Amino acid sequence: PCYYDRLVLVVTKRQLARAGSAAVYFDPQAATRAEIRFAVEKSYRPWHVQRKFSRAARGLPPYRRADKPKAGAKGGAQ
Repeated sequence: PCYYDRLVLVVTKRQLARAGSAAVYFDPQAATRAEIRFAVEKSYRPWHVQRKFSRAARGLPPYRRADKPKAGAKGGAQ
């Protein structure tokens, strides 16, 4: 997050993973900070608990399957 500029809001991928999509509201008449509303508020429902275990919420990269060895390739030198 950007602590130096009070008018700047930063939404991280971790926040999106935990709280779902975000809507950003700007007040064109005021020079105040924008407002962010997330799809899932802090009053979690039981079916939202699984979000905290997602790879993005834990700061991990997306899952990638391990590469399979090529067909016909055998281990060891001959």
